[in-house]
Amino acid sequence: MFNIQSLKAKINRYQAKRKLKKGKGPFRSKRRVAQTSKKNINLLPKLKKPLIVLLILAIFLPTTGLSGFVLKQYFSLNIDNETTWDGESKQNILILGLDKKEYGYIFVDMLTILMIDPVNDDLGIFSIDPDIAFKMSDGSEATLRRAYNITIEGKTGTDNVIYGVEQIIATEIDKYVALDQAGFHAMNGFFGKFEADVPVEFIETDYKELEEPLEVDDGSHKFGTDKILGVMAADEMGIDNKLSVQTSVLRNYSNNIGSAENFLRLAMNLAKLKELDTNFSKREMIRLYYFLNKLNSSDIRLGFTRQSSLLAGDVPSGQGKTPLYENIDKDVQSIFLDTSITKERAQLEVLNATDTANLATRYSRFFSNSGIRVVRTGNALRQTSETTLYVQNPSKYPYTIEQISTVFDGNLKIIEQEYKYKHIGELVLVIGQNGV
Repeated sequence: MFNIQSLKAKINRYQAKRKLKKGKGPFRSKRRVAQTSKKNINLLPKLKKPLIVLLILAIFLPTTGLSGFVLKQYFSLNIDNETTWDGESKQNILILGLDKKEYGYIFVDMLTILMIDPVNDDLGIFSIDPDIAFKMSDGSEATLRRAYNITIEGKTGTDNVIYGVEQIIATEIDKYVALDQAGFHAMNGFFGKFEADVPVEFIETDYKELEEPLEVDDGSHKFGTDKILGVMAADEMGIDNKLSVQTSVLRNYSNNIGSAENFLRLAMNLAKLKELDTNFSKREMIRLYYFLNKLNSSDIRLGFTRQSSLLAGDVPSGQGKTPLYENIDKDVQSIFLDTSITKERAQLEVLNATDTANLATRYSRFFSNSGIRVVRTGNALRQTSETTLYVQNPSKYPYTIEQISTVFDGNLKIIEQEYKYKHIGELVLVIGQNGV
């Protein structure tokens, strides 16, 4: 039975967790926290699972001192970020591939999101064209590829890239992992071979780590760390094909992460994880492995920002491709729709009760891309300071309400009655000034 007090308690916990928050509104740059778990699927205490996994590693590895070595490697890792993910709730993880240029200038060469859903045992992999343009928080324009080097309102680096990704695909990022070429090669023993499904043959002449041009036939291939970066960055095969290859590499790696070979690599190379720039904690890294290990290939969905969803721009001059948001959202929804939300068939009306233009439309993309049906957007009759959700029968829409609360970081007032003014939605969201 639905308990509104329980939901309000969850919202209060959201507010407490948001002490790391670096901005407000749907397009903010921050280190996201986890959503509240929708379903308790963990038969063991949350804090013990990572240690149990490590103990299993230690027990089943050869008894030649390796067990103690594995545990020592884990406990010596310096990935001591705050643990905010319980291993059970959905998470969107952004993987950034960075390319260091001369004079310290850094380009973003790869952007891929892992959508992990432990409740439904689903994994979505979605790649994004780094040359897509977006507006920074101050109104200036940048591309995802160049945003790492721009300082806007005191923010730079990964913060700006996350901000841009969230704005373009209208989906929130919870965790991130950033790795440049030097760090990638330093983790050589951890990765091993990569399998890529190459749709067309190509010759890449610009890959600087090899003396000869990189020639690859179409089909499935295995590559070492000396070539895989060139394969995933090969513009010669076409942008759509390149993004497709990137998703295939991560799919194949995720699907094989539980093999004996990769299992042993994880154990022997834990210390190399310190090469990562990430907001994962040690505990969360093990939880991620635990999740990927139990997946089947049928649980993995792939997608990317197609060139048909973009308008070409003058990328060399910094004026990147313009996203066609209606098309982008279709690409995004193929991966990020939450079936628990869509099954509730809620009809949401979103009203802007502030003087910030287009706020209802901007938020509506976040709701639609998670699976909520937005039936109308518009302006409220009068402005208000507090964001409020009017819903007469909240017990019918627990997942929908939870998702709306998550988008607002818990700063949401819920009123269990019908909206008193003319409306068509079963749920009416009035966005106040605290949602700007």
